[in-house]
Amino acid sequence: MRKYPVFILLMLLTIASITEALGQNRETLQQNKRKLEEEIRVANELLARTTKDKKASIAQISILDSKIKSREALITNLSNEVGALTARINELNDSISYYNTALEQLREDYAKMVVHAWETKNLHHRLMFIFAAEDLNQAYRRMQYYDSYSKARRTQAAEIEKTNEDLERAKALVEREKQEQLGLIHRKETEKNALSGEKSAKSNAVTQLQKKEKDLRREIQKKQEAARQLEKEIERIIREEMAKANKGKASSSFQLTPEEALLSDDFAKNKGKLPWPSERGVMASSYGEHAHPVLKGVKVKNNGIDILTEQGAFARAIFKGTVTRIIKVPQFNNVVIIRHGEYLTVYSNLDKVFVTEGSTVDARSSIGTVFTDPGTGDTQLHLEIWKGSTLQNPQSWLAK
Repeated sequence: MRKYPVFILLMLLTIASITEALGQNRETLQQNKRKLEEEIRVANELLARTTKDKKASIAQISILDSKIKSREALITNLSNEVGALTARINELNDSISYYNTALEQLREDYAKMVVHAWETKNLHHRLMFIFAAEDLNQAYRRMQYYDSYSKARRTQAAEIEKTNEDLERAKALVEREKQEQLGLIHRKETEKNALSGEKSAKSNAVTQLQKKEKDLRREIQKKQEAARQLEKEIERIIREEMAKANKGKASSSFQLTPEEALLSDDFAKNKGKLPWPSERGVMASSYGEHAHPVLKGVKVKNNGIDILTEQGAFARAIFKGTVTRIIKVPQFNNVVIIRHGEYLTVYSNLDKVFVTEGSTVDARSSIGTVFTDPGTGDTQLHLEIWKGSTLQNPQSWLAK
């Protein structure tokens, strides 16, 4: 270990630990940045498909809204990354200051050694000092003193050289970090300009669609009626499955076998970690009652979530389970219901179906292809999650 003064050594150790923590924080920020960039890239691809006819649509607004949220999160992430770099640069500047202090101390100590060596360089003086010893042991120790002092001078010179190298490396690193910081600041401004353009595009699309209020209201009514019909069908199937599990007796809950209880517990333990039902896509509509994206004062209810994805995309099971039912519902096309103990997942708006009733599936298994509306070109998957006869918010179950 280098022979720094204790307070300098402690400060250098503190800087090292803080620098390590800052490095870990930056790695997390960079991972988030890559994830947000991927979300924006997917949104751009989907948007390119929906804007081929140059007409505004609800799908375009949903994609733009998702893109705006991702862009805003990316700008925040870039700000945090700039902040982390600023803290890193400050810590490096502190380390440079302490290296300078250490270097000054080492040079002072070395200068004293050189002066002492000059004062005692005369061979006659050294011999007189050794021969003046009271006994052989003391004479030997005095000889060792001169030898160790010579070695200490060489070590001190090496320490000065090494510390100077560390100092220069720290300075070079500061310059490199400053350049990266400038790049991030420039990137942040670019993203802000892109965000402004996306907000403008969304505003224009909303304005165009507001001129078609009557058509939109008819479409909303048709979809809400279809959603109520789907809900009734699911509730009927759940009642039948509960009666089957309870050997024909009406019940408000499932009578689970030991295996089903384990499966149900596994499903619950994975809350917030379940994979999405499509490999790529953006959220078109969230769970619950919320304002219509175009019509003011109009609210729509969603029993699940809707995901806009690419044409020909596969729908995937989000957890292992057994296919309970496959049904057809107007506006929702083919519907696959998979049971996971007391939990059920519902995948609607499928075109082709790859599974059969009674078959078992694993997480991420393809269960069918998502239907593409020939009129709008939208490829949209609807997902619902039920615990017994109680609806769940899929967003709280899927991985972020």
